[in-house]
Amino acid sequence: MAGPIFIIPPDHPKHIEVKDEFEENWESRNDRPKVVSIARLIWREEDYSGFEDYAENIELRGRFHGRKNKAGMPMKRGNEKQLYHGMTSSCQIGSRTVKTCRNKDCYLCHTIENGFGRYEMKTGQPSSFGTQIFASYSSTRAFEALPSNSSIKVVSSCRVIIGRPLDTSDPLRFQCPPAEYDSIYGKPNAESRELEFVVYNPDAIRIEYLIFFTVQTS
Repeated sequence: MAGPIFIIPPDHPKHIEVKDEFEENWESRNDRPKVVSIARLIWREEDYSGFEDYAENIELRGRFHGRKNKAGMPMKRGNEKQLYHGMTSSCQIGSRTVKTCRNKDCYLCHTIENGFGRYEMKTGQPSSFGTQIFASYSSTRAFEALPSNSSIKVVSSCRVIIGRPLDTSDPLRFQCPPAEYDSIYGKPNAESRELEFVVYNPDAIRIEYLIFFTVQTS
């Protein structure tokens, strides 16, 4: 479970940084996001330790830190990346409150309270995601993955431990990464031109920021 949730003031440098990155990674030409608010999740040590332990284990196995990736950029510990994940919300969190709700249909609050990969077990409802947790460089892709009927949308900016990914154009066929791999890297195909990663361990991902926004259609 996450600790306190803080709304970052609009004039704060971190709000501006997260907002600018979100808008720069929005790739749709038909509509544009308007950020309403940005929240920062402060995780309790006992709930963040799983992520830290997982990152250390992946790093020990793959020795990623400092090595250059295919683009020639040095990698972080465990090949960590900052990626977007789509969320749905059925409450007022982010607009009128920073407290999570108890609505069993609120994916956002269940994930904050229980972590990724536990929503289906908590609600007893079938989930198209199962143990597959999708995350993307594209904020548009994250938004489109879990559309919401609410006027205010939400996408999370997450720390994700990728480790060694397997490149494939059909990520949905994998229920777990093959041996010697830690994640799946979904390449563009006939159904999607977006790149996205899939991780299977809930400790591979933690929400850092929640971005609440509306969409303006041109």
